[in-house]
Amino acid sequence: MAKKLGGVLEAAKLLQSLAPEHRKNLIEQIAKKDPQMALQLRQHMVTLEDLAKLTLKMKVDLLKRISLDDLALSLKVHPSSLQDKIMEGLSSSMKQTMIDVFTGPPVLYTKVAEAERRVLDVVLQMHERGEISFSNNDEYV
Repeated sequence: MAKKLGGVLEAAKLLQSLAPEHRKNLIEQIAKKDPQMALQLRQHMVTLEDLAKLTLKMKVDLLKRISLDDLALSLKVHPSSLQDKIMEGLSSSMKQTMIDVFTGPPVLYTKVAEAERRVLDVVLQMHERGEISFSNNDEYV
């Protein structure tokens, strides 16, 4: 039996691979016909897993725009391998702050989801402006 492909997640990943100007134009066209679909696509174009692909400079730029507590809280429910990858290169005090959140008392899932949405909204904005890239093949010159 053939594997069924499709859905918002697959479409968002395809959009993410486009050049920023083409992605923006396509999402604007979709928004004219289905604003809710355009919103869902935008929200699924980036994930916390994408942050593992950022360079140290991109992480620093991101951390200037988001709360370290929000980042840590959003990563609380993710595997330690992802947490470790995202913490690579951060100062020991930043790492300790994040570890304190990871190992701290239980938090309502809605709080984690809200923190994740705040982080990903900023990440998406930066990605759309070309300030960060998730491709392991991209090179800044």
